Amino acid sequence: MPGPSAKELGQAGFLRNRVAKNEKHQRKWARNAGISAFRVYDKDIPEIPLAIDLFRTQANSMVRDASLRPDSETASSSRSTNVPTKRIPNSKSSGLG
Repeated sequence: MPGPSAKELGQAGFLRNRVAKNEKHQRKWARNAGISAFRVYDKDIPEIPLAIDLFRTQANSMVRDASLRPDSETASSSRSTNVPTKRIPNSKSSGLG
């Protein structure tokens, strides 16, 4: 099986940089707000349709596919965390971007 393409490696670098930048910014906000769960990535790069949330020391990622119905297994995977979605800010909805 061949390794990742140059495009995939480039996208991985973009994702790594975006998550690191968002994590630094959101962690500071969350600490000041007394919140231990927050979103560090939410499909910011269209070619990488993921959402990545941090819950204290754990990370949860899910594929964000707009073609899936809300009741599908993938779309509902975020419900299993028992973290209210209103407490998981992202840079698009919180004005922190």
